[in-house]
Amino acid sequence: MQLQALILAAFVASTAFAASDASNDALSGVKRMHRHHGMSLECRKDTSNKNSTRLASDSNSGDCMNFRTVKRAKSVKSSTSQSHAGSKLGIATADYGIDFSKFTSSKKVSWMYDWQATPNGQTPSKGLKKIPDGVCYFPMLWGTKNVKAGNGAQRYSDFKKYIVNNPNSPLLKKCPDGSPRKIMMFNEVDLATQGGMTVSEACAIGRQYFLPLKQNHGVEIIGPSSILGNSWYKRFRSQCPDVFKAIDYDSVHDYQTDPQTTIWTFEAWHAEFGKPLAITEYGAYDYNHGGGAPSKAKAQKYVQGVMEWAESTDYVKFVAPYAVLTHTNIGKVNALATSSGQPTKLWNIVLNAVKSS
Repeated sequence: MQLQALILAAFVASTAFAASDASNDALSGVKRMHRHHGMSLECRKDTSNKNSTRLASDSNSGDCMNFRTVKRAKSVKSSTSQSHAGSKLGIATADYGIDFSKFTSSKKVSWMYDWQATPNGQTPSKGLKKIPDGVCYFPMLWGTKNVKAGNGAQRYSDFKKYIVNNPNSPLLKKCPDGSPRKIMMFNEVDLATQGGMTVSEACAIGRQYFLPLKQNHGVEIIGPSSILGNSWYKRFRSQCPDVFKAIDYDSVHDYQTDPQTTIWTFEAWHAEFGKPLAITEYGAYDYNHGGGAPSKAKAQKYVQGVMEWAESTDYVKFVAPYAVLTHTNIGKVNALATSSGQPTKLWNIVLNAVKSS
């Protein structure tokens, strides 16, 4: 009961935070990406019993797997094989005042996204001019047309107009490296302040839009992200196994200050669902205990530790730390760009952890 009460309190607090934050922000019509929700993803190692390796979950429903099962988990194949020739590193952004070529000159960045269907919410032909050479833009359907947060209705409309109903869209063509275009499903489906939706809604949209896109255009699908554990995604897997099977990569988010905690979380997710991972958000911030942003040294250690693990882990295919913005709302210690749009030391730490492609 204490844990349930704690989760409820965190969720209420996060909703209030998101509401106040939204009134202050508009990067390209997108709320300065919410950071964050009061509860981070999910699984933390249970240290109450030194002889136990069980992972604690955000509820008593057993959302997280026993840590001992991670190595024994079998991979679940999607309906196509995953392919990506470039590096794993991507840019998450909603700030097109930045010259992204300053972040991609190392040739270690292969993809980017901005929580929208088209770059900066513009027409594909215009928006793609803002994407650096050699970098693949991944369109996203952020939420349903009924989502009031984050200009959800407009983003839904753009996805239909420029992706679903435009078979000749450049956003359906292959990436510069020759691999299939990746299309991203919904953002943090278990939060009403984000792309919140029911499992039934997600299944219906998956069948209506994403399955035909994959069948007709050969795109690969990055699945919906969630932030309050894995129970939503378990129900999704059960309720529409056809859509689940078509997903090529699971999207995962986490915000912590200890890199090993995030690594355990992602390992447990992969053990449960068996698909390759796309880490589409992570950052050094403590939402679980109200600690906020850590020291600069601790933030650097966290971001570097997760990045190095992602680089060395075969089933992690994409990773984008949160986020390349001129103003970040999870503390300056997490800034990947300066207020004038220059790469920070933290961004260079990320680059140094990336193997040359």
